[in-house]
Amino acid sequence: MKRSLDIIAGLTLGLLFYPMTSMAQLERRAYGIMGHYVAAMHNPDFQSLPDVPCCSRSFGDGSGSGMSLGILYQTPLSPSWILSGRLLFMPHSGVLTNDEPTTVNIAGRPVNSIIRHELVSSLSSLSIEPLIGYRLTDRLTVHAGPTFGYMMQNSFTQTEGLIEPSQGALNVAREVGSGALPNASSLYGAFTAGLSFDIPLFRGSRWFLTPEILYSVGLTNVVSNLSWSVNSLRVGVALKYSPPMLDLPNPPIEQSVRLVAAVKAFGLQAPGAEPEAAVRLTIEEFLSRTHKPLLPYIFFESGSDKLEQKYRRISMNETSGFNPERFNDTNLVSVYYNILNIVGRRMRDNQQSTITLTGCNSNEGAEKGNLTLSQRRADVVKAYLTNVWGIEPARIDVRTRNLPANPSNVKESEGMAENRRTEISSNDPAILAPLVTRDTTRIASPPIVRFVIESESAAGVGSYSLAARQDNVLLQAFNGEGEPPQTIDWYLQDNLTSLPKTETPLQYDIRVSDRGAQEFTSPTDEISVQQITIAKKRRERLGDKEIVRYTLMSFGFGRAEVEQDNVRYLDEVKKDISDESTVTITGSTDLMGDEGFNQNLSEKRARSVARVLRAKDSRISGVGEQSYFDNAIPEGRFYNRTVHLLIENPLK
Repeated sequence: MKRSLDIIAGLTLGLLFYPMTSMAQLERRAYGIMGHYVAAMHNPDFQSLPDVPCCSRSFGDGSGSGMSLGILYQTPLSPSWILSGRLLFMPHSGVLTNDEPTTVNIAGRPVNSIIRHELVSSLSSLSIEPLIGYRLTDRLTVHAGPTFGYMMQNSFTQTEGLIEPSQGALNVAREVGSGALPNASSLYGAFTAGLSFDIPLFRGSRWFLTPEILYSVGLTNVVSNLSWSVNSLRVGVALKYSPPMLDLPNPPIEQSVRLVAAVKAFGLQAPGAEPEAAVRLTIEEFLSRTHKPLLPYIFFESGSDKLEQKYRRISMNETSGFNPERFNDTNLVSVYYNILNIVGRRMRDNQQSTITLTGCNSNEGAEKGNLTLSQRRADVVKAYLTNVWGIEPARIDVRTRNLPANPSNVKESEGMAENRRTEISSNDPAILAPLVTRDTTRIASPPIVRFVIESESAAGVGSYSLAARQDNVLLQAFNGEGEPPQTIDWYLQDNLTSLPKTETPLQYDIRVSDRGAQEFTSPTDEISVQQITIAKKRRERLGDKEIVRYTLMSFGFGRAEVEQDNVRYLDEVKKDISDESTVTITGSTDLMGDEGFNQNLSEKRARSVARVLRAKDSRISGVGEQSYFDNAIPEGRFYNRTVHLLIENPLK
């Protein structure tokens, strides 16, 4: 047993610390063969087999070993879940012993002795294992499921003999029974769980060598009406082959070294949904109302109290013509860079309102305990509002502190940058209320196009470029170094300017270059496009709807709870929701921290918002780490760690 535990520990450490590479995980179907060393652990609790005489009080634990062989097939259920089926021959043989203290008569004298009762079982099964797998990392998968088997071999030999004291002929064991196990169970059942680790045999390979550790807990008895189950530890490898998802084209005759690639587009209605084989993009126009939240923070460089150039500043003469309503076609971060002017405009229009400016620092390095720097950061914001917008100084309260009341991660450089800020708060919700714009929006269906990619290169792929065009105009490109991933998802709503503008089919292909500077471009394929405009819907009297968008931002670092400011905000959101509304709630995070943690956090935030809204039949999802905006800057990260609400209301 100790040897088995050593094997588990060694192989587990090997799997966990095996170096990761850029090779994509095994996300497609695969089949293969497998072999394992099997350590069988017997758990008997009986005195004797039926109709086999035995003076033993009870047999104790037993063990055995052998080799299992089998075949497997697996198929992905999603990027994280797989289903596998296995057919295998598995040994369960073992030796049970019981040493019985007794007294024997030797040469007319009573002598304390030990008689050994030994039961040698020969057991094997032909089993099937349907296992569900969950990917813990790109390579490491945990499996669990039942094992069902038919017992192919059920035989035994039972002996007993004197082992102490040593008396020559008296120590020869005598057989007390052998043959087929009486009342043997014909079926074997167990619960199996374990780990596997996919290792490509070489870069870009469709062949994978997969070390495995599996443990089966026996649920059935070897002999009916006797307590005798068998657990099994299996340690071994599987050799898997994953056939290409796409048919690769023939390389050009003039190629010196093989280099080919293929790409196929599928549609997804939501992250994690089943791909649609036939893709037809429908771009539909709707009347829309968008609520754009204002991030009430002004960020500063390390040790600085100077306003960065990214914050738009105007002259006093320009203030009269400044109108926040003109930001119809501007993204959230671009709106944010006008926050000083938006606050100035709103304070000028709301003469009774006041604001509080709280200067903060990162409280590390040169900024540690530097409240003077915090004061200057608040003062520079106040100076702009008073000097340019003419706001009375008495309406602006200035406070200072080191770290913000709700700081970002103080152990990361990104978190430190986010803590170097001046915070704006107000007694009047109108000052920092989201900017509401009305416009015509275009919605793509399906909202996600998934490109499935296959490539082969004898020299190794050095770079790739996947491009989508319409009317010879580039709409979207995905470029990278090394092997292309097996799938690339195009989220069409992330960049509305990349949506197709006509009904000309969208064309796409992938170009790959190998390490010898040889290039190959896949055959061009097409996606049909349909445009449904508001004018067309009115002309043809088609059903229409209004799209309302909200974004929530005020979540604590690493937390999913809806804070009080957002609760008040959601009370306003509820006014836009009726029994006929379709509500989609999507959580996202920035790139800081662990990817798995962030995926879970985005889902929790979406569910927290859904609980507050109590909207019937809401579509709730978390998309984890996103780059809607630049993750290299504080404001980009804040606008990425959000919950987006999409409300669709039918127009009557």
